[in-house]
Amino acid sequence: MCQWVGVSCSARHGRVTALNLSNMRLQGIISPHLENLSFLISLNISFNNFHGPLPKELGKLPRLKRITVYHNSFSGIIPHSLFNMSKLEIMDLGDNLIEGSVPFEGGQLPSLKQLSVEYNRLSGSLPNVMCKCLQKVETLSFVNNTFVGTIPRCIGSLTKLKDLYLSSNNLTGDHIPQELGNLVELEILVMMKMGVGGPIPFSIFNISSLKIIKLHGNNLVGSLPVDICYHLPLLQGIYLGENKLTGGIPKSKIPSEVGHLQNMEALVLVSNNLTNNIPSSIFNISTLKALSLSENQLTGNLPSSIGHTLSNLEEIYLSNNQLSGPIPGSISNAFKLSLIDFGENSFTGIIPTNLGNLRSLEWLSLGSNDLAGESSSQELTFLSSLTNCWNLRLLQLAYNPLNGTLPSSIGNFSSALEIINLIH
Repeated sequence: MCQWVGVSCSARHGRVTALNLSNMRLQGIISPHLENLSFLISLNISFNNFHGPLPKELGKLPRLKRITVYHNSFSGIIPHSLFNMSKLEIMDLGDNLIEGSVPFEGGQLPSLKQLSVEYNRLSGSLPNVMCKCLQKVETLSFVNNTFVGTIPRCIGSLTKLKDLYLSSNNLTGDHIPQELGNLVELEILVMMKMGVGGPIPFSIFNISSLKIIKLHGNNLVGSLPVDICYHLPLLQGIYLGENKLTGGIPKSKIPSEVGHLQNMEALVLVSNNLTNNIPSSIFNISTLKALSLSENQLTGNLPSSIGHTLSNLEEIYLSNNQLSGPIPGSISNAFKLSLIDFGENSFTGIIPTNLGNLRSLEWLSLGSNDLAGESSSQELTFLSSLTNCWNLRLLQLAYNPLNGTLPSSIGNFSSALEIINLIH
């Protein structure tokens, strides 16, 4: 047996210590006789097609540290015996058909570092008792189940927690617990599409270890703290779109604000009620890859240096605001851009003729503005430049005063182009 693929044995006793059978197209049920492998430390049967219930006998394996059954078709409930394993460090039951509640009551998992039950059919609430069961946990993922109730305040006592994923449940409630600010080692906070309301606790923005904040698609209200960037030096992405946030986009009063955002890669505040100008400091975050501020009430102009300071930008969404002024020609220096969406604003002036330098551009939406072609020519010469964008799939220029003729080069667009809209 020890010579079989995926089977590891101890040198001393010749007993099976690990089964790594992931992605082997296996199917069937798991035999309860697995409990006879009393030296087993690791069980990985992920990415197969096992079905039926998880055998309660797994909880009788005294040395087991890792259970990974991700992406199978297991059904039934989680055996209570799995929540009384003193040496278990990793339990990944994600992407199955498991139902019922998580058996935290009376459970003891003193060594557990990762609990992942995402993409199942689990229900019930997340009780406060779960925190007594998970004192050393570093990763919690409950994504895409049907948990109900509120986010338990006791999560704030899990001070080893680094990654917290609660998205796509019915954990509504009228607030996010202030106690989350006690998670001093937290790096990833993902609570999207839950329906939770109330303001975002400012204590969250004091967790200096945070890298990703995703609170997209809830009913959050209020404004963001003015010093949001000062306490988050490692922040790479903040996703707060589709909420009910109000006020302006905060601008830190600290002169070295840009230094505190040196790792930011994504800023997503789409579909809120944000007003005023976009702070110029945002356009100095050289690491930024995605900027999404669409569907707000933002005003003002874009800085002329946007393409020089955002050299790593790949996607920029500013549609459905009240932005005005010209589209800076320097945007063509952001050569990694694949998507530009400036539609439904009040941009004026000519469409830059050097957009063809953006060889990775796939999507250009400038519709419903007040943009024009080059004034010195009757031809819409910017279109000739865009024929150099061989990956361009969408060109949306409708409802602009583009007075002029189409250049003969319009036939040189790549076959990748699927939509071109010049309606006026």
